[in-house]
Amino acid sequence: MIAIQFLYPDEPSRDWWVRLVRLFARPGDAVELQCWREEEAACALAGSLLPEESAPSWPYGRIFRGCAGEAALEAILAAPGGEDGPTPFFTATFGGALCSAHWGQEIYILEPAQDGAAQAALLAEIPEGHASIGEC
Repeated sequence: MIAIQFLYPDEPSRDWWVRLVRLFARPGDAVELQCWREEEAACALAGSLLPEESAPSWPYGRIFRGCAGEAALEAILAAPGGEDGPTPFFTATFGGALCSAHWGQEIYILEPAQDGAAQAALLAEIPEGHASIGEC
């Protein structure tokens, strides 16, 4: 597993985050989106894309799950981020391969991308000193 924690509030860029997710997310994969309860727009979007809402085991937010088709994945990637990061979703997990946490400011690569060279090139774009990167 590779863990990446960005150290500056304006990183990663939205473009970088989208390109990373595209390396891992595939239509038909299980996707989970977690949103804080007060993030009404993010909750509404997640609920419209992933029909299964988990029982309220997380008292502070809502959890939506489902197999995401191509249109749902594109909508997730098109959803504008905000002050907190490149995505409106507090946590987004794609298959068993990638987890984006804290609105995209923490990334957990759980399994290598099918295109290892593209993954390495994308990680090499992170400026030195802008993220804490570790392998577990």
